[in-house]
Amino acid sequence: MKKLNTNKQSIIQRLLERSPRGGAWMRMFFMLILMMMSSALAMAQDSYGFKIADVEVTSENSADLSVIEGVEGKISYNPETNTLTMLDVTIDNVDNGIFINSSSEGLNIEVLGDNSITTENVCITGWNKPCNISGSGTLRLKSAESAGIYGLT
Repeated sequence: MKKLNTNKQSIIQRLLERSPRGGAWMRMFFMLILMMMSSALAMAQDSYGFKIADVEVTSENSADLSVIEGVEGKISYNPETNTLTMLDVTIDNVDNGIFINSSSEGLNIEVLGDNSITTENVCITGWNKPCNISGSGTLRLKSAESAGIYGLT
């Protein structure tokens, strides 16, 4: 029967010492594992429960949603106040037919300046969640086949 090694040397140290290339392969393996773990943590981002033109609003894109294809003007989301702010936004024919698609409870939409949304389907939907639309601006909604606003309470 084999006697247990009572040496306090760690398994990793023993593997590194016994490697034919001085532990280089083992070091590369551990570095690869660490890089994969750190990139997974870096990619984590908060999702806020709604989409703009079928693009999920996250902590990464919420400060400037005008980068979404088909969106012109200034549009941003503040997660601390749960407020989507629209300033002189023009949307014309969103591909999936829904511009603001929210399952977020209590979303506030602040309208500033002159805003216009034209889609094939629904302009704003809230899936029966409360939503507040307010502000000093105007908001024109035009749907070719459905409602401008659907499912907000």
